[in-house]
Amino acid sequence: MFLFGKKIKTLSLVDRYLIPPFNVFDMTKRYWLKRRHYWLNLGIQSDIRSNVKSKVYNTDTIKFKKIKFHLVFDPVLCEVIYNWFVPKGGKILDPFAGDCVRGIVASYLGFKYVGIDLNPVQIEENIKKAKKICNGNKFMPRWILGDSFEVDKILEDDDFDFIFTCPPYFNLEIYTDNQSDLSNFKCYRKFLTRYKQIFNKCVKKLKMNRFVCLVVGDFRDELGFLRKFPCHNILIFSSLGFELYNRIILLKPIGTLPIRTAINFKYRKLGNRYEEVLCFYRGDHKGLKELFNE
Repeated sequence: MFLFGKKIKTLSLVDRYLIPPFNVFDMTKRYWLKRRHYWLNLGIQSDIRSNVKSKVYNTDTIKFKKIKFHLVFDPVLCEVIYNWFVPKGGKILDPFAGDCVRGIVASYLGFKYVGIDLNPVQIEENIKKAKKICNGNKFMPRWILGDSFEVDKILEDDDFDFIFTCPPYFNLEIYTDNQSDLSNFKCYRKFLTRYKQIFNKCVKKLKMNRFVCLVVGDFRDELGFLRKFPCHNILIFSSLGFELYNRIILLKPIGTLPIRTAINFKYRKLGNRYEEVLCFYRGDHKGLKELFNE
């Protein structure tokens, strides 16, 4: 590229923004895998968990079965979302904290992170891992044992700059035996009611002119039909005064998808290879250019 007759070096979108700012995040790309490798080398990968009960669809019955798996919340996704949508040094609220990844990435990037979760074992593991990995960072991630429905009592802070979480997909996986745990709800309508109540309290902790980002996806009910969970989130946040600002497709690696699809396609159920990142905003977007300087 030439400017005033002089050749200048132009930066690619990957150089400028870590990944191209398109509405499809392809987790199979070389730049994504390279960055993921960087984070995993820090020891950030989640521990194996065996206490989660996952819904298993058989031909005639639906059962919940305990499974062992690596939690796979992607650190690169955290890094991108934080750098794009959180003001420098901002404060992040995570009402469904789960494992350590979102908190540790926030700490490394210089953000203040507060996560709430009902699982005492998970909280203990998160704190242990953060002490090992984040020692010396400016801000240590903070996890609180509690129910996000009580966030108005748990947290006095009302100056958060961002909400980022991956909520339970109804009872697709059961995380604890606590009856306040949304994954233990038997009725989807009651689940959505409590879900909305939780976020109604959480967004009151958020400053104006700020973002909320959720990682969500479709899942099937007992009859095999899609619940349309992303659409329900859009309706809920619209009722809370937020507008849908970005809708991102998160294209995941294939992994074991062919095996699972071979079983489910007998009933003409397509294999699902993506989730969505719904990005909501409340306020005047005209000030975003100044809030997020290049």
